Amino acid sequence: MNKIKAPHWQAEPPRYIGMKTPLLLPARGLLTLKLTAQCGAPLQVQTLFEDFGQILPDEALSLNLADNSSGWVRVVLLNCHSKSMLYARSFIPLRADSERTAFLMGQHTFSDIKTLGSQPLGLWLAKQHNLQRTPFQFSLSPANYWQHWAGHAPQKNLAARQSIFERQQAHLLLTEVFLD
Repeated sequence: MNKIKAPHWQAEPPRYIGMKTPLLLPARGLLTLKLTAQCGAPLQVQTLFEDFGQILPDEALSLNLADNSSGWVRVVLLNCHSKSMLYARSFIPLRADSERTAFLMGQHTFSDIKTLGSQPLGLWLAKQHNLQRTPFQFSLSPANYWQHWAGHAPQKNLAARQSIFERQQAHLLLTEVFLD
């Protein structure tokens, strides 16, 4: 992450973004279904990373956590006919060993995320009850900021949005980066 500037998140979408993104970036509801409709076929989920990992600097700010915090990280690409449409990174803070153990034993609010495999997170989230979601934050961020993905245009700025899901004092931060 050295020398790569972290995204600056703001309440309003960026003004200059790709042709398809303006309609999807602030869209409420299930983004997975909107992307599937745009694709004309089911999306393929390509898992790039799924394991315990470190928080990114912008995630630490969003979640008000220390820069050295760790948790469960899931990074995927949503592909349409083998073309990547969306990079998605989920981060679940797990502060204590007891939280990590509960997560691994399936006793954490968001434990099921580790069993999704090729299922999009959005479909799983839509089935959850009593889930609170913060308003979206938006940014233009360098493609090379996002771990576990070697973007085709590393110097290009990509439109992104993030929000936090909360239930029973547990948090899941979801960042979605539009690759069009």
